[in-house]
Amino acid sequence: MIKRNIAKAVLVGVAASAALGLAATAAVAAVPTYKITAGTHTSGTIAYTGKAIGTSSSPAIHFNDKNTGLGTTCVSATASGTMKLGAHVSGTAMGNITKTTWTTCKGPAGIVLTPKQPTGSVWTLNGVARPVNGVTKVFIGNVVANVTTNIGCKFTVKGKADGTYTNSTGKLKLTAPRVGDGHKLTASSVSSCLGQVNNGDTLVFTGTYTVTTAAGKIKIS
Repeated sequence: MIKRNIAKAVLVGVAASAALGLAATAAVAAVPTYKITAGTHTSGTIAYTGKAIGTSSSPAIHFNDKNTGLGTTCVSATASGTMKLGAHVSGTAMGNITKTTWTTCKGPAGIVLTPKQPTGSVWTLNGVARPVNGVTKVFIGNVVANVTTNIGCKFTVKGKADGTYTNSTGKLKLTAPRVGDGHKLTASSVSSCLGQVNNGDTLVFTGTYTVTTAAGKIKIS
């Protein structure tokens, strides 16, 4: 009986290890690859700039605390970095964002916010699925942004933000978190925010950036 139980335990252990191996293989295989070009450029990397331009009455960026309902906006914003080009580019970190700027960011009651991407912080652009009709599901990873305000409130934003990239328009659209992807932005290191932002709150970032390069539009296929 003891030998039978030992044999059974060994078989269960082998089966569990095999299942874990298959799961790991599936997870790796789930990362898509893409053909990425910019104009006539088909290999290497290329620098890009993304701009989200709005007005005081129609801000380009919306940044909301899902838990408290606090809503903030920015009139305009920019993002810049590099994009990998090639015939078989992995969706993991296929691009990066090394610098961002934010203009005229305001919350309720005249609160002025100043978001800042820390020096040396590199955000990543990642592909989630194969393109459909020229539209690719993406997410921004490794996001870290420190936010200060004119009333002493400050907090840090960390996590991942979902979005899409459209070949025909060259637009990167950031959206509310997609169901099932498990990506979200979270507030941490909150100080003096009077309950309007709290540690662990989910933050939703939306806006549309027009992405341009010196060579022409980036195309993901």
